[in-house]
Amino acid sequence: MKTKYAVLPSLFFIIQLVGVLPLRAEHYYFKQISLKEGLPSNVRCILRDEQGFVWIGTKSGLGKFDGHELKRYKHQANDPNSLLHNLIYQIAEDKQHNIWVLTEKGIARYQQQSNDFTFPTDEDGKNITAYSFCLVPDGILFGGKDRIYKYSYEGSSSNLVVISFLFRWFSSSSFLIL
Repeated sequence: MKTKYAVLPSLFFIIQLVGVLPLRAEHYYFKQISLKEGLPSNVRCILRDEQGFVWIGTKSGLGKFDGHELKRYKHQANDPNSLLHNLIYQIAEDKQHNIWVLTEKGIARYQQQSNDFTFPTDEDGKNITAYSFCLVPDGILFGGKDRIYKYSYEGSSSNLVVISFLFRWFSSSSFLIL
């Protein structure tokens, strides 16, 4: 009888142990990217694209991390295909997997084949400065100063079309969209 009472708690303990083993925590691997690894400065924005690259926007340029090394992109006065400016506002990826970089001096679109950037322009051929974006079913919207621009997937133009002008009403704090 004593054996029966001694085996019962042991059996209960083994059943509990077997039931808890599958609940153990997973192990995660974290890689810290710092100034030592080439991170330009304080991070302003981050994007993980469809291919798994991590894009990092800073005040001192753009970084592209592939899991092993950090590639830096900066404005270079002698390179017309480098970033327009080092101050990065936002990074976006659209449905066609284009990477868009919103900088202090204008929007840049990353060209994977040539590993550089192109710069969409408005109808006057000027670079477009935008501070925000919004993905829409047929393209991407960019919010600039007093304007909203649209890049449409239809057509191959590098121009962005102005779709609305914003005018501030002086009699109130609201906006009117025309």
